[in-house]
Amino acid sequence: RPGALYGDRRPLLFPACSPDGTRVAAIESDNGVTYWDLGLRTRTTMKFGGYRPTGVAITADARHLLVGGIAMGMGSGLYAAF
Repeated sequence: RPGALYGDRRPLLFPACSPDGTRVAAIESDNGVTYWDLGLRTRTTMKFGGYRPTGVAITADARHLLVGGIAMGMGSGLYAAF
């Protein structure tokens, strides 16, 4: 679907798109991930205090957003599913 994604004027890193093209997610700040639902025309920003996201993925059924990252200063992994 052609269009533009609006965020917080930061570079979008590691974007992910659902297979049907209706959902997009990307790392948008040092500790934030933004998720767009193009069908609903909504934007959701999630902050992970103390953690740095390193990648995002959307499951094949487009029901879940996966975020992987590292804990700042601790070096252990953070894995969250939404």
